Amino acid sequence: MSSRGFTQTYYEILELPMTAQQHEIVAAYQKAKEAYAADSPALYTMFTRDEAIELRKLVDEAYLTLGNQSKRREYDQSITNRRQQPEVNA
Repeated sequence: MSSRGFTQTYYEILELPMTAQQHEIVAAYQKAKEAYAADSPALYTMFTRDEAIELRKLVDEAYLTLGNQSKRREYDQSITNRRQQPEVNA
């Protein structure tokens, strides 16, 4: 996922394996929301305000995708397709 300057997959954002169960996704989302909360002092020592906002958006996007079975299947397929495509060096 290269959106907004971050290159992690939704699984990496939520620190989950692709085999994660639904309850693990929910728990990881809750943990990430706490870690990236607006009032987290550690967050602002690592990221700019704008980056922190984008991270919170990505956490929400990750949860909305992985937490929905049909969206998750589509997302998993897109990851598989990207990994199977050969890299093109310009």
